[in-house]
Amino acid sequence: MKVAEPVSIGASRPGTARSVTLEQARREFGPFADAFALSQRLTAARARNELNWTPQHHDALSEFASAAT
Repeated sequence: MKVAEPVSIGASRPGTARSVTLEQARREFGPFADAFALSQRLTAARARNELNWTPQHHDALSEFASAAT
């Protein structure tokens, strides 16, 4: 599942997410488009280790989709 779909549901705008080409994204978002296009993997390891943080939720996409409720 792509991130845009659950975010659109959480924003009470289901079905409004759509794919665009990188060139279209560059015209709309400028230099941020290239950052959004990167394949990025995030981890909470540093926050866990340095801050002794324990996440309360494990499924970010479900959290995005339920944001409007």
